[in-house]
Amino acid sequence: MIVLIDLQIVRAQTDAELERNRVERIKTNVYRLEDSGKTKVTIQLQNGKTLKGYITRTGEDSFDVTNYKTQQTIAIAYRDVAQVKPRGGSSKGMKTVLTVVGAAAFVVLVLTLPRGNSPICPLGCRSF
Repeated sequence: MIVLIDLQIVRAQTDAELERNRVERIKTNVYRLEDSGKTKVTIQLQNGKTLKGYITRTGEDSFDVTNYKTQQTIAIAYRDVAQVKPRGGSSKGMKTVLTVVGAAAFVVLVLTLPRGNSPICPLGCRSF
């Protein structure tokens, strides 16, 4: 019976440490994503609710999220958060621009490769 009580105390300490570590990870992610309110984030709460917006303020125990559509600000305690993720990444337009630039760079590279006997042959040495 004494052994069982000791194991429960150890388990309780471990659970508390795990919760502290989880909250610290969430806090670190929030500080990283704050970025002066420019990064869109999705926040999954412990109760299953999802919030989307910008992180506009960080504090010791909580942070503020402003909805980018309604401009409504909500204070959220770090302990209530399950996950914080940046939204989207690159926009569709940015991905299109990067694809076009990459294709153009490839075409320029192919046209400037040395051909024939010449070691350097910019823009092709043979007729097409």
